[in-house]
Amino acid sequence: MSYFGSRKGESMETPKSFSKETVEEIHDYPSANLPKRRIPKEALDEFGVKVAFSEEDGKTITALYFPHKNTQGEITGYKKKDLTLPKGHKYEYTMIGTVNAESVLFGYRPNKPGKRVYVVEGGEDVMATWWALTSVSDKDNFDPQVVGLPLGTGNAALCVGKEHNMEILNNYSEVVFCLDNDHATEEERKKNIKKGKEATEDLTALFINKAKTVDLKDLKDPNDFLINKRKTELFWQLMKPVDFKPDGFVDIDDVFEEATAIPKVGRDWPWPTLTEVTYGRRPGEGYFLGAGDSLAFA
Repeated sequence: MSYFGSRKGESMETPKSFSKETVEEIHDYPSANLPKRRIPKEALDEFGVKVAFSEEDGKTITALYFPHKNTQGEITGYKKKDLTLPKGHKYEYTMIGTVNAESVLFGYRPNKPGKRVYVVEGGEDVMATWWALTSVSDKDNFDPQVVGLPLGTGNAALCVGKEHNMEILNNYSEVVFCLDNDHATEEERKKNIKKGKEATEDLTALFINKAKTVDLKDLKDPNDFLINKRKTELFWQLMKPVDFKPDGFVDIDDVFEEATAIPKVGRDWPWPTLTEVTYGRRPGEGYFLGAGDSLAFA
């Protein structure tokens, strides 16, 4: 069965045939607690995530397998995360079976009503977000819809923009985006690589009237909150999403004090009346003078 290597934020690369694992075999793999991620087995079971154990000790988890489905609800492939490879390795993430832009958003579970749907980035973040929401909430049977991107941030708008995925998200009155708290570098932008912030801008444009975002504060992603034992804090950030604000934009509250401060008097103009109106000339300000149009009538 073919593997497809992909770097974070990039498009899928040329198929590589070095694995003999099959989709059918992975169906029978077990699940387990992820201690380093502080994600319980319960979350893996909820989303059908499988694990592989080391052949040497039978205990160490060597890989995670995230199932992806078609519009009929059938598992067509798994995204594999190889935990034996260093982070960022070309083949850290590979595909077994079929996972592409036509795939349904990862983790989508039919018949999960509610006001909001949460859209996060990776498989671990889907489980971390779901676990934070369900384990901290004091509401019985609180089980919000949490979905992830099939092909990462580089193809976020392409995947989410598919008719079947738009239909899923449009069933909710709020679409809350909680993608990774990172930016593409200048060099990455030249290569059309997108990360969490850029993908968020693309996706919120698809849901202008109901898009919300989550403030991840000083951490990179939802799973970071669990790792740093800040699960309750993540819960409240998720429960209180905010309107999306692109970088460089400010709200009135951000500039209120500066805008309402009493102007300081600068140097005099040659004309006292102009000095009185403008409070004089101050460094950093520009002044544009012109004459109004006049009409002459015979």
